[in-house]
Amino acid sequence: RSSRLKLRSSAQGSSKKQSSSPIPPDLIPPPDLQGHKPREWSPQALAFLGDSVWELVVRRLYFAPRTHVREYNNSVRKMVNAEAQSDIVKKLKAGNFMTDSERNILRWGRNANMTKPSRLQGKTGANIYKDATGLEVLVGFLYITDMERLQEYMVELGVHGQ
Repeated sequence: RSSRLKLRSSAQGSSKKQSSSPIPPDLIPPPDLQGHKPREWSPQALAFLGDSVWELVVRRLYFAPRTHVREYNNSVRKMVNAEAQSDIVKKLKAGNFMTDSERNILRWGRNANMTKPSRLQGKTGANIYKDATGLEVLVGFLYITDMERLQEYMVELGVHGQ
């Protein structure tokens, strides 16, 4: 696994600012929900958004220093696959960084009815994919509701730039 992705050891609620923001708020602002509440979207829709946000943040992390595209892709693939995301969820659940509300969103995402890839068939694969989907739902939810908290997650997870 990538050595770049490690949970910080910190007390819950730490809001220490980093000099390099994982997601510049003005880069891609969250979509206008047109008066709707985020929970009106399905967990599948939030996972769709969260997957994109997660991949963009990880790609941004590995973009510097300059290297071959193959190396970029290899580094990114190690962090955006279901197994790596499942490991992140396990670490988050074992710690005290997540709020109860965030744990509920993660659980809501884990319970989403998603078609898992053939490489993840079986009970173990199903749990891995559920964890990954839960993380993507949480990232998507935070992206549209609380960008500052999403930034804190990216710092906590070590996905915050050089």
